[in-house]
Amino acid sequence: MGRALDSIGVALCLFDDADRTMLWNATFLRFFPEHAGHVHVGESYWANLGRFYESRLPPAERHSIERYIEDGIRRHRAQSRPFVFQHRGRLLRVASLPMPDNGRVRMWTTLTDPESQAPAGGPLHGHIPLEDLFANLADGAMVLDPSGGIIAVNQEFLALYDAASPADVQGLTFPQVVGRAWIEATGEATRVTERLAAFIDNARFAGAPFEVELPGSRWRRVLERRMPDSTAYLSHADITELKRQQQALSEAERQARDGEERFRLIAENSGDIIVSLGHDGKMHFVSPSITPVLGWMPRDVSGGLIDMLICSEDLRQFRNAVLGGDRGPDVAQADDQQNVLTCRLRHRQGGLVWMEAHARSVKVSPSQPIRAVCSLRDITKRVAAETALREAYRQLAVLAVTDALTGIANRRRFEDVLVRHGSAAAAVGEPLSLLLIDVDHFKGVNDVFGHQAGDRCLQMVAPIIEGIVPHEDNLVARFGGEEFAVVLPGMAAPGARSVADAIRAGIEADRGQDFNAATPVTVSIGVVSVVAQDGVWCGTDALISAADRALYRAKRSGRNQVAVA
Repeated sequence: MGRALDSIGVALCLFDDADRTMLWNATFLRFFPEHAGHVHVGESYWANLGRFYESRLPPAERHSIERYIEDGIRRHRAQSRPFVFQHRGRLLRVASLPMPDNGRVRMWTTLTDPESQAPAGGPLHGHIPLEDLFANLADGAMVLDPSGGIIAVNQEFLALYDAASPADVQGLTFPQVVGRAWIEATGEATRVTERLAAFIDNARFAGAPFEVELPGSRWRRVLERRMPDSTAYLSHADITELKRQQQALSEAERQARDGEERFRLIAENSGDIIVSLGHDGKMHFVSPSITPVLGWMPRDVSGGLIDMLICSEDLRQFRNAVLGGDRGPDVAQADDQQNVLTCRLRHRQGGLVWMEAHARSVKVSPSQPIRAVCSLRDITKRVAAETALREAYRQLAVLAVTDALTGIANRRRFEDVLVRHGSAAAAVGEPLSLLLIDVDHFKGVNDVFGHQAGDRCLQMVAPIIEGIVPHEDNLVARFGGEEFAVVLPGMAAPGARSVADAIRAGIEADRGQDFNAATPVTVSIGVVSVVAQDGVWCGTDALISAADRALYRAKRSGRNQVAVA
């Protein structure tokens, strides 16, 4: 390829992705004889540019050679269109393109093609005078003679560079125009010379866009087109807003880097365990706080799956919340929300530690492996306290519906259960039975043996009733004083009568009381059963009243009896 390009007068030089010289052809050495005998495979582009500038810079500019080389490297890496420059008496056009497998190729040719020259003048398409076109361009326009002096400018150029009229700039060079603006604004000629050093070098390479800074944080983008006779045409555009946006972006990137440093500082010194996870659950970063909390060293778990730390019973919940579970990483990534969950993690020495996980999904590029960042906090003490509190609430709830003396349900629980079973029975047309039980001659027990003996009597009766009544949905409760109640959902009158008879006989047969072994404690029982008609429920008050009337009928009949309403 190099020999083929030699035959048509095109120079070639190939660089790898590290900007090292890989190959060149003979025309390259003809255009740039300073490289002959010096350029070699693997030579850096920095050294290449160093010889190039040493051969062309006047002594007054040698102190700026390193800056020129840096700008040249930037042009080399970013070039997307041809530009023109003069070297050793030749006007050269250079093109540069990236290679498919990295690296970059540069090619040079002399500017000799007459078709590339702009028309010298005359009307455009026969009806638009070139003078009008030049004057009305939206961008600033400038024409330079072969020595770099300004021949002509349009009105937009004058506005961009604060010039009063074309006569104000004619005969000056472009760097002189820019330098004059800085001197007028700052009054410091020395600093202006330093500021213009890179600008002067960029201005030599026609076709490569370059930027010019003006006082007041204003920026212009300049593009030059050089003709074979060395006449130059330059366009100027206001890019102040673009530069401000670029500066804002650079500041945002700086803040992002600072944020990353702060994150690492916080992560490495936080009491919480910070973990970054990939889509597959792989742990890419684990903070040092994992050691005092779980006994693991970060190097023990980094690179492994989070599965090795999460309790197997909690793993599915964790993966669903943090990594998307069966929905897949794409769905999870779209969530971009914080999830909070509790789970158990394995301690290195065995056992499980309760942790609270705060996980946030991270929106990243396809090449970025991080899927989520998770903060894990030891909540073992909190879980223990919450468990104790729940148990206390449970016990309190039980106490709220439990009779303190007998340990069975109290009147409040009885009324709630009766309403619930009554409504359910009415809805399906099933029977419901209620037993009211009264201890016979209980006032006499208190009067003869004292209230403590009366309490022991009630404490004896309650478990006998509970032992006889079938459990399931039935309820035994203390109704008040020496009275007890039994709710029997789904049981009709015959069954309720049988239960009542068993209770009466069981209490009469018990001789365990210590206050009157000769005369056993007995009870009278009132029984009522109801079946709702057409779903209409009679109500708890009516049912209790019917059972109460049956109870007192049993008492009037001699006590120690069962009466059915």
